[in-house]
Amino acid sequence: MRKIFLAVLSVLVLAAGAQASTIVVNTAGGSSLAATTYGGQSLTTPAGSGWSGIQFSFLNGSTPYAEGDLYLLSSEYLGAPSALGVATPGFLAVSTGIAGGMWVFPSSVVLAGSAQYWLYSNAQFSPGDFTGDGNVYAGGQFYVNWPNGGGAGDNFTALGEDADFMLTGSEVPEPASLLLLGTGLVGAGVMRRRRR
Repeated sequence: MRKIFLAVLSVLVLAAGAQASTIVVNTAGGSSLAATTYGGQSLTTPAGSGWSGIQFSFLNGSTPYAEGDLYLLSSEYLGAPSALGVATPGFLAVSTGIAGGMWVFPSSVVLAGSAQYWLYSNAQFSPGDFTGDGNVYAGGQFYVNWPNGGGAGDNFTALGEDADFMLTGSEVPEPASLLLLGTGLVGAGVMRRRRR
């Protein structure tokens, strides 16, 4: 019985200690943000079983950059940064914490594979905070509000190009893999009990 317990414990420790990996990254931008603005980015996740431990950042070259709160939505938002909140249509989650230049979402947030998401910050970015001008990322869109004034009450609009950004997380095991593991552990327990 002790061996089974240790096997289960080992599997749980390995699953909990899974390292975050890059889910989506865009680094094609050639120049820095040119205007003071609030920003947002849509992206499309690759095929897969999903990801937890979600972190996101804009990039200044290869350096992660995050400021303020970041709202994760399931649909495009063309309102003002000052109106972002839990009542925003498509609201999924908000990151209020930053670590190492990246917004960190609650552990309960899981992104699906092959899905599009929108992320909007409620903080104003300054010129030079991150790069991205002049590139187009096929899976999404960069949103700014500087053409409308650039203040907290001015609406977002699609810029037609993309920011440099990075999305990381840990892949969620396939349900079939978890079922197989559970079945194997139960079978081992039954065999152990029969031997007694």
